[in-house]
Amino acid sequence: MSTKVFPRTLPGFFWHMVSPYRATFSGMLLSMFLIAVLTALNPWLMKLIIDVVAGYQGTVVEAGPFIKRILWPVVLFILSYQMTDLLWAMYDYFKLRTLPKVRADVINQTFSYLQEHAYGFFQKNFSGNLSNKISDLAKSTDSILTHSVDPLFSQFLNTVILALVMGVVSPWFTLMLCVWAVVFLGTLLVFAKKILAYAAIFSESNSVAMGKIVDSVSNIINAKLFARARFERQHLNQFVEDSLKKDQKLQLLMLKLRVIQGFSIFLLFAAVTLFLIWQFLQGLVTPGDFTFIWTSSIYIMQGLWYLSSHFLIYSQELGVCKQALATINVPQEVT
Repeated sequence: MSTKVFPRTLPGFFWHMVSPYRATFSGMLLSMFLIAVLTALNPWLMKLIIDVVAGYQGTVVEAGPFIKRILWPVVLFILSYQMTDLLWAMYDYFKLRTLPKVRADVINQTFSYLQEHAYGFFQKNFSGNLSNKISDLAKSTDSILTHSVDPLFSQFLNTVILALVMGVVSPWFTLMLCVWAVVFLGTLLVFAKKILAYAAIFSESNSVAMGKIVDSVSNIINAKLFARARFERQHLNQFVEDSLKKDQKLQLLMLKLRVIQGFSIFLLFAAVTLFLIWQFLQGLVTPGDFTFIWTSSIYIMQGLWYLSSHFLIYSQELGVCKQALATINVPQEVT
């Protein structure tokens, strides 16, 4: 019979661990929100500066009117960078106040829960495997919470704001990028199910292999005079080889995804550049518009590529948490 209630789903587990530190974790989100806004607005300020400078090209520049027009965009541009630095410091402060405590809580609470299992549970699960799963769970929880804020939250928000601002300058380019983003994210979703499945299998295999090291060392010591050393090496090698094969399958699948997405970025960048040159030659965009659209397109493509590249890390960490909870967090029985 169960003696203690402990979250058995990943969302419930993460909320259970973060909820005591809601204020500081909200500070992390707020800091990253403001950083994303400022980062997205910088290309717009640069556009204003370039348009002012281009407007005086080939003419005698009068200092007064020129400074009056360019002063505020330059001041805001400089201040935005200074504010971004301060916000990163604020983010690091809130992160320092949150994640180390969450890691400690994961270790303490899972070990406390583990101790209340019946004796039969420890006969089925060896000490090396269990200790490794607690360690994995703490590290992966830290990694998932960090990656959820940056880059997942920050890059997604930055991309949305850039697309909205670009829509004011040129709806056509925004439409082009939106269509590409749907295709780009669509390929990720097509591969996502297999990647998550392989990540979970690899995480379980890797965790078992690492746990077997502790168990093998204990067996060698208990057998005395290292009589079992050769046998333990052979036994451990089976688990290491199994982990290696699963890791290679996961990496190969991710490589295929990155090749497809990389080619789509090449096609989009070529299309945006050629269309932008044509519009500039027709007088439809200013030099500032040209710079803003071109740099914003690069930021958006890089942002989505960055999110996609971190999907493998994210899926592996989710797999680690899932398999660790599945082992540790089973109903307790009183004996």
